[in-house]
Amino acid sequence: MIIKIFSFILFFHLSISKIYSKNLENDNIVFVDTTLDFNNLTSLNKYWEIQNKKIYNFSKIIPSSYSEKNKARFYSDSVILFQQDLYTVLLFKTLRKIKKEAKNIYAITYNISFSNLISINDRIELFNTFPLEIRTSKDGKKVHDQLLDYSNKLNLVTANKYLSDSYVKGQKGEVYKLSKIFNSNKQYYLFIIGASWCSPCRHENRMLNGIFNLIDTSKIQIIGLSIDDDESKWKLALKQDACKWSNFLLIGGANSKLYTENVKYGIPYNLLYNSSQQLISSHSSLQLLLKQIPMKTKTKFH
Repeated sequence: MIIKIFSFILFFHLSISKIYSKNLENDNIVFVDTTLDFNNLTSLNKYWEIQNKKIYNFSKIIPSSYSEKNKARFYSDSVILFQQDLYTVLLFKTLRKIKKEAKNIYAITYNISFSNLISINDRIELFNTFPLEIRTSKDGKKVHDQLLDYSNKLNLVTANKYLSDSYVKGQKGEVYKLSKIFNSNKQYYLFIIGASWCSPCRHENRMLNGIFNLIDTSKIQIIGLSIDDDESKWKLALKQDACKWSNFLLIGGANSKLYTENVKYGIPYNLLYNSSQQLISSHSSLQLLLKQIPMKTKTKFH
């Protein structure tokens, strides 16, 4: 049953990977087989060392359509991120079956900022299977605090005063308060914070473009916020990524209160608000937030 579940997860994300790398060469290459079984982390790590070298070597083989320097980096990082996420699935599969020892407690936080496949709830559930003396140890408390911090961000319900104090700039140069966006009477507002130079951010743009037509935009408004310093590079990135949602420059960028008070782990980062301007969820992973928003169909994001 477990193998079938992970086979489904792998199949689903292979399909999503085609969205990530649409019209690129070699978009079906997968180096991490999540159906494998390992009895210990030592053998898993040996497997990962070999596969990791293959991944990095493959990521340097840039398709002709990604010949430009910045786009080449975007492609390489996208390949690496996807394979690392598959490894995270395999890591947690192994952690669940082996003896819960203190030396393995930090593995729970692996790839915590960027994993789309292993949620915070998955991590907390695994953490709670460790013996009490390990969970309450110095290292256990550090891991617990990190998990709790992410969990709080995902389940946060609080008014955010920095929305009304934040200003954005449109592509035509118009400047106005970010809070004005809430006048469109939507149920949800999803802010995607990124930058043209951030490869993982561009990676998520491609994913969102691929499933955008499945989202019920009558109930949710999606807004891209860039912290770019160079306006021309921001506009070029928007043209290249052909984003189907509204995009703005965040005035003040990474120094703005909206950014410094909400984005603790860097970009990409996503903030989900309700119509009352309350922050109801936030995370580095866009896919985790997509589980919480209205869709036109019963599409599930695993």
